[in-house]
Amino acid sequence: MRTNKNLAKRLSARPPSGSVMPRARTFTSEMYRKVNGRYRRIEDDRVISTALQLLAGKMACGPKLTGRRLVREYLSVRLGAIEHEVFCCLYLDAGHRAIACEDLFRGSLDGADVYPREVAKQALRYNAAALIVAHNHPSGGTEPSKEDWSITSRLRATLHLIDVKLLDHLIVGAGEVVSMRELGFM
Repeated sequence: MRTNKNLAKRLSARPPSGSVMPRARTFTSEMYRKVNGRYRRIEDDRVISTALQLLAGKMACGPKLTGRRLVREYLSVRLGAIEHEVFCCLYLDAGHRAIACEDLFRGSLDGADVYPREVAKQALRYNAAALIVAHNHPSGGTEPSKEDWSITSRLRATLHLIDVKLLDHLIVGAGEVVSMRELGFM
């Protein structure tokens, strides 16, 4: 966590007044850091990576994940801009604190094969008491497909056999996250 704070301190939105800033390109984070007395633009990938680390640290060190906002923000940043479908699991302990978040399956533009056996195996590996699963829709839509309903049902049944609760299945689209629990499925 200390390295995340140090890295976050080195990142700043703008250099101090009187400094010469390079001209910003369009669609950049416009983040700069001081290197050898000069300000250099930070690559967007590094900014995103740092943000994910800070969010993950906040989730792991924070209170129970009873509020859905933090989980939605984290998964939106993690999955929102990926151009192919990714299915990930957020493993939780008995107090619903995050143990780990892992991308388990990678697909193409319109789907990913998800195997409940592998999800159960990883849940046992992390000694998780509960799971939140999520995947993105690269098309930007958040309407659950028939496959989404089917895999949620299969996952819930499989995890029930090993006493792991499936708390929610979230679908991340363009700036929106939909909960299958809130849709009344779980």
